[in-house]
Amino acid sequence: MRTLLALMLTAPVLAFRGTAQTPRRNPPPPTPWIASGACPGEGCTFGVWAACTTLVVKKEKRSNAASAFILHRGDQVTVVTGDVHVDVPGMVVFRDTVTYVPEPEAPSQDTVRFTRVDTLYLLNYLGEGFLVWWLHGQAGTGQTFWWTRPEPNPDPAPRAVLIRPTRAVWWVRVRNRAGAEGWLVPGFSRGARYDIGLEDQCPRK
Repeated sequence: MRTLLALMLTAPVLAFRGTAQTPRRNPPPPTPWIASGACPGEGCTFGVWAACTTLVVKKEKRSNAASAFILHRGDQVTVVTGDVHVDVPGMVVFRDTVTYVPEPEAPSQDTVRFTRVDTLYLLNYLGEGFLVWWLHGQAGTGQTFWWTRPEPNPDPAPRAVLIRPTRAVWWVRVRNRAGAEGWLVPGFSRGARYDIGLEDQCPRK
């Protein structure tokens, strides 16, 4: 159920801006990038969830939207779907040529060659290290292969480095027993547990 959590690094951005005669090689994706029907993370499933605390379900996918209904601890809802809104895509830059070869179970079997003038934008997380990314004006899928802090750096000069984390919000559409529907953002409650989810994820009183 977790969205992709990336760590900020301080490093120069290698960008290719192009000219009036040359199309831009690395245009960023349109934002917000919305992944409809998304359930990110390992073991993420829709279905019947329970509230772990009091929650306000919104009529729209906005924090300031009007209330659709209120959930109290123990109330059950059916999670119908989910949308990941990527407001700021992550960014990976390259200090040398890198050839990405997908693993056999990867969603895409495309081999990709990255060079120093490329910028890879990171979008929504899929699970098991796989995610959707944006390269040369189009979306693709792949697996994490770049260096991020605080992971140990086996190479004093890594060829691919994450310099900006992805900022995304996961909205889920829920339906209560009366048939009313609305949206909320699954968050964390006290004890680093979800404020809504499978019943065994709720912290004990």
